[in-house]
Amino acid sequence: MIRLLAAAFAVVLSAAPVLIMPVPAVAVIALVGLLLATVGVAALWRWPVTAAACVFLADYAASLWVAAGPVNVAGAAGFGRRLSRARSSARISAAGAASAPPRSWRLPSRWRWRALSRRRCHPLSPRSSPPAAPSVS
Repeated sequence: MIRLLAAAFAVVLSAAPVLIMPVPAVAVIALVGLLLATVGVAALWRWPVTAAACVFLADYAASLWVAAGPVNVAGAAGFGRRLSRARSSARISAAGAASAPPRSWRLPSRWRWRALSRRRCHPLSPRSSPPAAPSVS
């Protein structure tokens, strides 16, 4: 699910410069960034997402420079926030996939609870005996 969030941020980041300055060169650069982000999100690699963030930032700066519009601090802060969120969600998805155990190790929950209930040393089991008092010599 976090991969979809990273992909959505990449689409928004690629559309922002095109909306500011609808020139084919800006659109091509945005598509290159979108391609890098797609590779990074699909393959769970961090370096394409970082490269895509650099491409998105350069494309955004170039489109603002060519448009020569007024300074918009809130728009720039929002773009930076989306850029940060895209990188962090891609990083979280890559780290989560790397730390997850293989599917063969996962047991259905009913088997886990059944195994825990049959153990004698389980602290919540009614069949477990109370701990022995320490002997004082």
